[in-house]
Amino acid sequence: MNDFYFNYQPIMYKGKTKYYEALFRLYDKTLNIERYIRNVKSKAEFDLKVINQVLNDRSTINYDITLSVNISILSLESEKFIRELLAIPNNITLILEITEYDKSNNLKKLNVIWIL
Repeated sequence: MNDFYFNYQPIMYKGKTKYYEALFRLYDKTLNIERYIRNVKSKAEFDLKVINQVLNDRSTINYDITLSVNISILSLESEKFIRELLAIPNNITLILEITEYDKSNNLKKLNVIWIL
């Protein structure tokens, strides 16, 4: 987690901030972000680290608002990933956006959760 951080971009609607999107950034500006993410071996582990960092940042900067995080579709194939998502407290709203970097060839294997 020492090689990246997040910029939090407010997403506005009708002049009000609706949520913040966590924008992944590398400290080393010579590295290509897309290549860095494509080379991650375990997408689920990486995405869990990202989510945990975003939630940690949220607690330290007191964003009492919805956050948005990009994840790989491959993370949804991981039971551990789903279990850890379900362990996030109910008072935290998190939007998960699927990135275009990875493809899943087994839609039956995907663990999809809808929380209403």
